[in-house]
Amino acid sequence: MAIVVAEVLMTQTDFGSFASDPSLQCGLAEFARAAVRPHPLVLFVNGSDQGIDLVVRCCCPFGSEVWRERAKRALAGEAAEVIIPSPTFAMFEQAAESEGLVIRRPNFTKEGGFPLAEVLEMVNSKTALVVLSNPNNPTGTEIPREAIIQVLETVKCAVLVDECYFEFMDPKSTVVGEVDRFPNLFVSRTFSKTWGIPSLRLGYLVSTKPNVDALTCVRGPYDINQIAVVGITAALKQRQYVFEYVREVMEPGPRNRHMSVSVSQMRL
Repeated sequence: MAIVVAEVLMTQTDFGSFASDPSLQCGLAEFARAAVRPHPLVLFVNGSDQGIDLVVRCCCPFGSEVWRERAKRALAGEAAEVIIPSPTFAMFEQAAESEGLVIRRPNFTKEGGFPLAEVLEMVNSKTALVVLSNPNNPTGTEIPREAIIQVLETVKCAVLVDECYFEFMDPKSTVVGEVDRFPNLFVSRTFSKTWGIPSLRLGYLVSTKPNVDALTCVRGPYDINQIAVVGITAALKQRQYVFEYVREVMEPGPRNRHMSVSVSQMRL
């Protein structure tokens, strides 16, 4: 896919317009409509990292404007908390630490997988956000859809479900279609992983209209560059390449036998 994108960028001559050009975003809009139903909104961000940061900043109290009081709040037991099952993608904790949040870390285990009971036990009045990576990065642990729904039905705080590897999931396991049902739900995805074009820095968040409107007020107006829009639009026109790649990786066979054994041994 990176070769396809590079060939298109080499022929592109007009980079003088902003990325808001509708003619360049039509492919993205088409993909978004196909990927999310019934009618949630999509906010494109500068890589899913920015999406994670936006959710943390907008959903958690005691944000950036008072981060200097972090130590004082922590000592007084007043700091907001975020639950991040561990080990997982480092960006979650980085965003939380930058906002002065107390991080609670229930652990994935080889025997039990996702620590649902421990996550629910940690929820309290100070919990501002629960982060769930499905499938988890880097362990590959799948979080059952029913477990995510149980978390959403139990907590009153925001829930961020990171689906950056959703192309490798059973399509029925995604919770992106639950956004209208749970207004506290945010789903993050990216073109960096399975699509293999991380340097273009384009990801997206899916949530309700009020949530997307609020996040848009915080995100910069020019955070998505036109090179990324042109490149991803070209990639979306040949998305079958990605689907074939996923099928090749997932199907058992001589080429994948050694890799499958290795992954099964390391998966939690």
